[in-house]
Amino acid sequence: GHSLGAGIAEEVGKKTNITTLNKPVGLHNVNKKVRTNQKDIKTSFDAISVFRPFQKGNKSTVIKSKSWNPLKEHSLKFYGTYK
Repeated sequence: GHSLGAGIAEEVGKKTNITTLNKPVGLHNVNKKVRTNQKDIKTSFDAISVFRPFQKGNKSTVIKSKSWNPLKEHSLKFYGTYK
């Protein structure tokens, strides 16, 4: 799931493998443990997932941003340029 969809997938996918893209991580999620069946992918300048490095458990995969534009870095449009 992407963005809000990633947050929802994280909650409903507790017993299955899930992949998230730029999931929302706020202050209330700091120190939260990410399950072993979850893979998080984020861009380095995505403002919505800025606190992801402060979660425990599985580490996220960070894609180096090619833009300073926060809307572009959070959108799915960037995805094709990073493959």
